[in-house]
Amino acid sequence: MPVRYVKIFAVTVFGLGCLVLGVTTVVDPYGVSPLGISLPRFNANKYKRVDVDRLIKPIEVLQKQPKTIFLGTSRVHESLDPGRFAGTRFAPAYNASIPGSTLAEILGYLKEFSALDGELKYVFVELFFPQFVENMYGRNVSGQEKSPLDLASDLTSLFFSIDALVNARLTVKLNSQGQDVGGYVNETGRYQFPPNHNPFQNFLGFPLFMLKVSHPVIESDRNWTLAETSFSMLDKIIKFGHERNIEVVFLLLPNHPVYDHFYLLNGHWGLIDWQEWKRRLAKFPNVIDFSAYNEIGDEKVSEHMKYWYDPIHFSVIVGDMILSALAPAPEFAAPKNFRADLNVDTVEARLQETQEKLAAWIAANPEYLTAYRDAVAQLASTSSADTYSHE
Repeated sequence: MPVRYVKIFAVTVFGLGCLVLGVTTVVDPYGVSPLGISLPRFNANKYKRVDVDRLIKPIEVLQKQPKTIFLGTSRVHESLDPGRFAGTRFAPAYNASIPGSTLAEILGYLKEFSALDGELKYVFVELFFPQFVENMYGRNVSGQEKSPLDLASDLTSLFFSIDALVNARLTVKLNSQGQDVGGYVNETGRYQFPPNHNPFQNFLGFPLFMLKVSHPVIESDRNWTLAETSFSMLDKIIKFGHERNIEVVFLLLPNHPVYDHFYLLNGHWGLIDWQEWKRRLAKFPNVIDFSAYNEIGDEKVSEHMKYWYDPIHFSVIVGDMILSALAPAPEFAAPKNFRADLNVDTVEARLQETQEKLAAWIAANPEYLTAYRDAVAQLASTSSADTYSHE
């Protein structure tokens, strides 16, 4: 092949590469371009940002250099607004949570973010019961931080790829049409629901939804056990925080009674396991418990709920209560039993109170038992008769 054809080919490839990089940098479909161009009817709404959130979180930590980060599952991702910490010792803060995160992944994120963020001083880590159930998430992820090459690869995919070019075109098209953005991840790292989000539908179909998604785990492991590896991850997270002079605070966040009731009915979230889980957590330092039952969980289910997006995810209003309790503000108002420091001196009273209030809620809301039985009957008609007979 003549040398001049090789040169023409190389120049063409280089030119196309520059064109792709120029378009994606200007349009910025994911909101991470250093140019920071944001124009109405052009690229202001980042419709595809939520699809690559896992890749973008490290880049935004590097860009923003927050003093505080939140790490956890979708509950933290949707409900804890870092802006609530403005003007406090925790500011600036960033929500670095990734839905479905295991504790091993959280340790990996902590290592990665610490390497990228020289200002990091505080980390709030969610502790969610499913993270401590053997095989609940069905994967075992290493807790190692990414290398600089991994970060470079992620950056390349966000600016210099066919997907990025396609999404840049889609971003301009949808913005020019005035398309509603739907759910999205904002500049603080938090996921925001669209204005038409309807909690009522999420509560109405919850038993059937949970039975379907839990079916493989239920069938493969009917006697769930606490995962020792998860408790060892807490030790590793604490140790890493000490080594890097980062204060680590663990958070037990609210569940709606409908969620807890489901596991009690299904025979897996037994009170013994649940109590043992909290007793063991009480032995770790800096564990703050917001999971007690109170009037937040008693909110009437409707299409315009104040405190809940669904039985698993509490609203940003409850999230603001949590953050205001962590950095007390004059307007802070919450139920009397909303916050408690969980330790060996407080855990038994907390357990007894929670157990009594859950039992009272179950007795006062028999319609949820009916909904569960209806879901069991519906699934039994399409599967083996004893698949969901764990009540």
